[in-house]
Amino acid sequence: MAKVCPGQKSATLIYDACQLRHSNASFFGAVEASMVVWLANSQNATQQEQFTALLGALMGNVTGRTAYSSLRMFAVGSAAVTPFVNVYGMAQCTRDLAGDDCNRCLAGAVSFIPNCCDGRQGARIVYPSCSIRFEVYPFYNLQAAEAAMSPAPAPSPGGGSVNGSDQSGQGKSGSNHTVRTALLVAISVAVALLLVAIFLFLCKRNREPHKHVQVASTGYGDEEDMRSSESLLYDLSTLRAATQCRP
Repeated sequence: MAKVCPGQKSATLIYDACQLRHSNASFFGAVEASMVVWLANSQNATQQEQFTALLGALMGNVTGRTAYSSLRMFAVGSAAVTPFVNVYGMAQCTRDLAGDDCNRCLAGAVSFIPNCCDGRQGARIVYPSCSIRFEVYPFYNLQAAEAAMSPAPAPSPGGGSVNGSDQSGQGKSGSNHTVRTALLVAISVAVALLLVAIFLFLCKRNREPHKHVQVASTGYGDEEDMRSSESLLYDLSTLRAATQCRP
């Protein structure tokens, strides 16, 4: 590009298998259709009316899948013109475009076919943001194209992709760690509450006044109730009389 477009602030190079673009202003997410480059096959298509009708249906299907069904904004397809002749089509958008913007860009490219390539058996129309191509021979690698159009595998449960790396194992380990932590916290809180309850019970019990047992007199003294441990002390003679003991 430095040799072909020296000193240019904006340029686009188009090859059969790739496209290179640079600019001094950001063009990400914006449709650029002010410039178009087209190349037409020098050969005319046979049975042009049938060819044109099939080509329109084919390109409508391919562009729709590119804009709304392909993660890579790329799709190919083919249709039989005769038992011996097929027409192959391809559509592609830059991946920074939204689906509607991609569809609008490709629709403009398809509508340009009658202006540049009417009746031709092959052509390529390129905008900076999208491109289409059709030929009567397979100009793309079918196996590689099918792989490019295949949907991405669904993430496994409990995991996903973070910055392009698989985090499924880390997600499972993180969940288990969270559960273990929650159980430990719950058990610790329960034990602490039980200890606090026991402590409060013991404190309350220790603060209660000691109740002395009421002991009635046996009739060998006054009839006053005795309510203290000191009233349980008797002299020896009293005990002997009460128990009828003799020395």
